[in-house]
Amino acid sequence: MRGQRGITLIELLVAVAISILLVGAIYQTYISLFRGARTVSETEESFLERQLSVELIRLDIEHAGYGIAYDEPNLPLVWNDAGKTLTIRSVLNSIAELGSPWAVANCSSGGCSFVINPYGLSQTETLIFLSADTKSFVAQDTLNNLSGVSGVLLAIRYDGAPSGGCSTQDCYLIEYSLSNNRLPSCHPSTRNLVRTVNGGSASPLISCVSDFKVTFDLDTDGDGFVDSFDSTTIPDVNGDSVIDRSDLETAIKRVNVYVAFHEGEKDPSFSFSPSSGCSSYSNCIIYGNVELELPSSDYQNYRWRVLKISVKPKNIGG
Repeated sequence: MRGQRGITLIELLVAVAISILLVGAIYQTYISLFRGARTVSETEESFLERQLSVELIRLDIEHAGYGIAYDEPNLPLVWNDAGKTLTIRSVLNSIAELGSPWAVANCSSGGCSFVINPYGLSQTETLIFLSADTKSFVAQDTLNNLSGVSGVLLAIRYDGAPSGGCSTQDCYLIEYSLSNNRLPSCHPSTRNLVRTVNGGSASPLISCVSDFKVTFDLDTDGDGFVDSFDSTTIPDVNGDSVIDRSDLETAIKRVNVYVAFHEGEKDPSFSFSPSSGCSSYSNCIIYGNVELELPSSDYQNYRWRVLKISVKPKNIGG
């Protein structure tokens, strides 16, 4: 019919150009939403993993010194600030057990017998025996085999804790440190926070870690009140020029663990601002009284966080 005409080439090209722009905008929106959803998913997964790690670290610190004789020369809790290593000694390995059965035995010339035995320990199973008065090591044997022993003893089941962790008895030697490797998605200068037991294989707990520190809230004058916060060293409270078990028992009121890490992968659309006034590092996060190191370069496009775990140790005194 007269008056009808087709689409011109210019009109077709304009329509195609507009369609390409619309498809491009929709694609960019989809990519942005997809990346956001992936970031949220990765963050939630990392959060759950960190919660499990937090609980494990808390239990290990609470159990530091449990079942360890007071005269054991190796301390139950040691922080090496230069080497970034937390060392814990206990007859409990919290990854496998949350408590340990115990009993009280009384020994005389006529032999030994349990006088309090709430967990039904056997007289023929190997136990760790400590003096109830001095908390010193007595034996690692069965109750029936004890001889030449007198007095009240504390008997502790240790479920085969390996040798080598302690000098006078068997115990677990648990270490938290930073590994020499990292996940591919992490900043190149970060590492994994790992846990090892008696020198075995390292179990990764938290990834993408830039710094790991342990501090102590201390009672330095023995009056029962905290007067020094976030210290990295233990004072010689008893004045014998040696940091020993009694110093730990008197001084340490709380153990604080700090972990600086980033969540997710590098995000060019995100910009992180470090803390100002860093005295120990070129880039850092200041959390309370503690400076935590950030990578020296290319750190801005990562979402950095600080995890703090504050624990009151319950067994440092034996």
